[in-house]
Amino acid sequence: MTLQIVPPTTRAARLDAMDGAVPKVLVIGGGINGASVYRELALNGVPVMLAEKSDFCAGASSALSRMVHGGLRYLENGEFDLVREALDERNRLLKNAPHLVSPLRTIVPIDSWVSGALNAPLKFVGLSKAPSRRGALPVKLGLSFYDLYTRGKGGLPRHAFWSSEKAKARFPFRPDVRCAATYYDGQVSHPERVVTEIFEDVARSGADAVALNHLEVTRVGAEVTLTDRIGGREITLRPEIVVNATGAWIDRTNARAGTTG
Repeated sequence: MTLQIVPPTTRAARLDAMDGAVPKVLVIGGGINGASVYRELALNGVPVMLAEKSDFCAGASSALSRMVHGGLRYLENGEFDLVREALDERNRLLKNAPHLVSPLRTIVPIDSWVSGALNAPLKFVGLSKAPSRRGALPVKLGLSFYDLYTRGKGGLPRHAFWSSEKAKARFPFRPDVRCAATYYDGQVSHPERVVTEIFEDVARSGADAVALNHLEVTRVGAEVTLTDRIGGREITLRPEIVVNATGAWIDRTNARAGTTG
């Protein structure tokens, strides 16, 4: 007979489940990073709990550009591992959440043919950090390299260049435009729904995991103290590992733990 874990469904029951618990991991922060860590641990059988002091996805994860990019701009600095990681994440989202993430065509008007042609390779080899305008030549080289690097990763269309006539028709307010380039990345319509569905994945799995929002971490030590910001209840638990996924608020959380790293 297989014992199936039934996660608590009410807020009071979740607080009861967390109070005095000894989870393997406590994740602090309910944005995209915290939710993703929580999901990966839970679906791999690790007892995990998550606390978010506000609503899920209420901070930086809800205020992003809504672009899901493959790291094109990192190529210029030779950061290939970062590009590969960004592409893998982009393509995973395009595949797993096509109802929320879709291909996005980006159009780049260009008003020069060769500007930046010298600075771009210097940045690539680390000899320059100065920004520069990018003309058609460095843009063409960069997008061609991007296509080559992303070949077989996601199936998005390759880049294309527009003629001067087509570019000027598209950008009549830019009389100096010489041509334009187009390439594809991804766009997420509602990042909050992505985070919500991550939590739903865990809930449907029946994993040994509990996540609760409006639950603020007030002290981190051998025991972690949390305060329910709705009912005022204070609970403690003793996780083996604490993951700080509070993003821009990471230093404040570390301060409560008595650490700066």
